[in-house]
Amino acid sequence: MKMITKGLIKSKKRILLYSLSIFILVSGIYLSIAVGLQINTNQLKKNEIIKNEERLLNVEQDILSYRIERVVSDVLYISDNLSANNLDNDDFKNVENEWKSFADRKKIYDQIRYIDVEGNEKIRINYSESGSVVVGSEQLQNKKDEYYFKVPPKTTGREYF
Repeated sequence: MKMITKGLIKSKKRILLYSLSIFILVSGIYLSIAVGLQINTNQLKKNEIIKNEERLLNVEQDILSYRIERVVSDVLYISDNLSANNLDNDDFKNVENEWKSFADRKKIYDQIRYIDVEGNEKIRINYSESGSVVVGSEQLQNKKDEYYFKVPPKTTGREYF
């Protein structure tokens, strides 16, 4: 009986050892497959996010380019409009009316100004929610000290030699 019990215990140990070995082997294989699939899934998600971000960046770039082109076009229109009018006698009424109408239609510019080379405002159109207003000549200012205006240096013509 003792031998039968010892044989049974040895058989149980062997079965337990084999079962444990098979469990560890199957678990390792399963874990390897699961980790591999998770890494692959993460890489696919990462690639998808990168593609979406690139598309978003391209869309934002297109929008920004479009907005810049619109502003450049507006500045060129304003410049051409100023050049097309006869300004020899400092009569800016026609230009003021056209710029006022332009500001009313665009509704995006707070101010439109014409500043001469000495920094003096010659025309200023202010825009508000109630519409654009031509600023009277008594309210026009000199902007030569502002960050956006630099008075060109006086030249003698000899600087280039």
